[in-house]
Amino acid sequence: MNLISKLFTSFFLFFYMTSVSQEIYQNDYIGNLTIYDTIQLSYRIEFNIDKQKIIGFSYTDIGGADETKSKIIGTYDKVTKIVTFKEKEITYTKSIFNENDFCFVNAKAKLKIKKNKSLLTGDFTGTLSDGSKCIDGKFTLINIKTAKNKLNQLTKKVNKSKFISKKDKEKFNNTNLLEQLKPSILNENENLTLFWKTNYVKLEIWDNKKEDNDRISVNINGKDILVNYILKNKKKYLKVALNKGKNIIKIYANNEGYAPPNTATINLVNEYKVVNLTTSLKAFKTTTITLIKR
Repeated sequence: MNLISKLFTSFFLFFYMTSVSQEIYQNDYIGNLTIYDTIQLSYRIEFNIDKQKIIGFSYTDIGGADETKSKIIGTYDKVTKIVTFKEKEITYTKSIFNENDFCFVNAKAKLKIKKNKSLLTGDFTGTLSDGSKCIDGKFTLINIKTAKNKLNQLTKKVNKSKFISKKDKEKFNNTNLLEQLKPSILNENENLTLFWKTNYVKLEIWDNKKEDNDRISVNINGKDILVNYILKNKKKYLKVALNKGKNIIKIYANNEGYAPPNTATINLVNEYKVVNLTTSLKAFKTTTITLIKR
């Protein structure tokens, strides 16, 4: 492993950087869960506080095979600076586990603020949907603004170093570390599962970066709803009726455009939620979304 790769790896292990989500939250913390004092999973929470009540989302195993987004609710005590929250329901998951087998985090943490650095450290207990205990551990989360400052400091050190080649410096400066572990990215041959409450889904599909002639095809339950469609900055709106149970959405990359890979931004919408996803595919590859209509 060369020096620049070691810097990347070191940074990811300590900060688990992710990009800011579509919705702006007052509080955004990233870090890891530690289980059995050895196993670590990347973890992020985003939440707003309203009259000491917390509501938001958590992300577990960001960028991994079991990446899961869950709704969180809790409280914040301004006097003691104690934050408590629990994962209430799954928004989406890439895991193959049954919904009843998921271990939901119930956490209590202390908010520490020192010299513009904000940390959340505490313990958590995991419970299954029936309330039985499944696991416990500790966690340390750092405010994303602090993590960005650390990234800027690392970038300056890389550029000043005499031991890193010009080529590696250019590679480092041109690599968006915030995108490396961005949640909600769908890669080839992955399946993301969503639990859905309505008889329909509204799709919003677009290219949220520079238009580069990316073309995709979308198939739902064996029926083509888009074929070789050229992604634009302007959103494409579709509304599709769902079957009871599983509904399979397949997204196929017809090409890679002028700036590989093929990337499409997709919102899945109903009156209860908006789920924002991004595909990242090589030409002729497919990714899958499974909507489970309850």
